[in-house]
Amino acid sequence: MRLKEYQSGRPIFGQSPAVWTGQFVVFGSEDNRLLAVDIDGFDAWTVVMDAGLAVSPVIGPDGTCYALTTKGTVYAVNLYGEIIWQFANGISFSSTPLVSNNQELYLADDSGRLFALDSQTGQLNWQDKILQSPVVSLSLDTQGRLMATTLTGQMRSLQTASSGLASLGWPKAHGNTQNTGRVES
Repeated sequence: MRLKEYQSGRPIFGQSPAVWTGQFVVFGSEDNRLLAVDIDGFDAWTVVMDAGLAVSPVIGPDGTCYALTTKGTVYAVNLYGEIIWQFANGISFSSTPLVSNNQELYLADDSGRLFALDSQTGQLNWQDKILQSPVVSLSLDTQGRLMATTLTGQMRSLQTASSGLASLGWPKAHGNTQNTGRVES
């Protein structure tokens, strides 16, 4: 096995990178950039965002990367580095999003609001203010229950229309429900 090296020339944020089928690694840098590097260590694409990454990026089954910024903007970026859509709520996101198997993107912001966006269009499907402090973690079980926990020890659960995470892509931080970070090609 040969170790590949990549030098971004700028500080890289501490969030976990997202991996697309062993072809790209996607991560954020401190100068408001979302970067994709191919498996040979070469720049694939770069997107300049309105602020730095708030949380780890995720990748849907079609290869769309979802990046959330500290200014409260969601960027949906295709495999070619083109911005497909943006959604702005004006408040920083506090938890890595989840991509469900029914094309919904679940997010949480620093005010305790939960959101469901259509992952294809960025349209707001619903939002709910069910928590009083920033959400630090989102989980989605195979029954479609979206669970959110906060810094202050609150936990809430909402029933969604999904039946779990997307089976392809990198639908959550660390890749899959087992957090193995394994890439299926």
